Amino acid sequence: MKYPIKDIKEGVEFVIDDDKTFDELIEFYLPFRHSELSSIDPSKPGDYDSNLNEKFFRYEDSSEIYDWADKVVETYNWRHAIRLYVTLATYADKNKADRVLALDIIYCLIGLNNQSSFDHHDKHYVLSDIEIAKQIAIQWGDYEIAKFLAVNALEGCYMLFDLEEYLDDSFWGVLSDLVGVECYFDRISEMSTSEEDKESFFSYGEYTSVISDIIDVAKKSLDYLDDDTLARELYKNTLEVYDITDPEPEYIIEMSKSIAKDLKDKKWAKEVFDSGDRDVILPIIKDSGYVLKYASEELRADKEVVMVAVKNSGYAFKYASEELRADKEVVLAAVKDSGYALEYASKKLQGDKEVVLAAIKNDGGAINYASDELKKELSNNREVEQYL
Repeated sequence: MKYPIKDIKEGVEFVIDDDKTFDELIEFYLPFRHSELSSIDPSKPGDYDSNLNEKFFRYEDSSEIYDWADKVVETYNWRHAIRLYVTLATYADKNKADRVLALDIIYCLIGLNNQSSFDHHDKHYVLSDIEIAKQIAIQWGDYEIAKFLAVNALEGCYMLFDLEEYLDDSFWGVLSDLVGVECYFDRISEMSTSEEDKESFFSYGEYTSVISDIIDVAKKSLDYLDDDTLARELYKNTLEVYDITDPEPEYIIEMSKSIAKDLKDKKWAKEVFDSGDRDVILPIIKDSGYVLKYASEELRADKEVVMVAVKNSGYAFKYASEELRADKEVVLAAVKDSGYALEYASKKLQGDKEVVLAAIKNDGGAINYASDELKKELSNNREVEQYL
């Protein structure tokens, strides 16, 4: 009897011809079968112990399972190996009337993800379990078990980076459509609120990247969920960890903009970052002048505020009001920090010799923004040549 199993997502098909072929294939699996599963009611997937790794398939000292895994992987890549085992489980379930055997095969595969040679990294562990869940949902048609396994894989992620990096292409699509997206967002909520996971969730890599990822996932939750509860929770917990006065506050400011735009909550956005509050802006731009770009139009026309900003970063000069870009004192302060700020000075000051010389002394390339007349004059100036 031919029994074809097709992966409808990627078009890969396996065909088991008869019992003999099935028996031959199952020989790969049987030496590592755990019969404890026979005591579990296979009709109630929700009753399975969620701590799969502790209860089943801990082969820490078994060289045989590594050899066996190598034998499988030599023939199939890890995705194909997973499809093979889901195929075996499907065959056992439908042709052998042995649901326990089928589940046993699946759990053996999960055990392999922790111990075999094709899984040295957490990323492979998570991706493998997600792939198992996807294949069970597609081939077996059992969304409860697929969701159960997906949740187990998500529990292997401890940082937002893990979820975004590991699951972006694997979870979203067929699997998320079949088992729902709630388990993904539930894991995010758990990681961002529990004392056990919160530190890891917010502490990987540069905090600016974390905040950027949080904004992305908050937006994603607004797309997939019916309300904004999770997005608000994420922002609230993030603001408890990071402060607006941190060295690179623009990400908090971007969060404020996202709160205003995506959550449609201008009041809360203003509490996070009030672009028109002079007392808020001044301490920030003293250390991060470019934050001037986020200041209100009124403050970008405030000479004291702008002078503080350009002395910290000449690049902030481009965000000054038109009037202040024609103020010689402001322009001189800006070009002394960054010669290229001359690009944004008024036409009159681009022709001012004192201003242009100050800019060139900071960066010779600034001569390109001088007036044509002054550029010609200074190009033949021996004192200036050393800066060009």
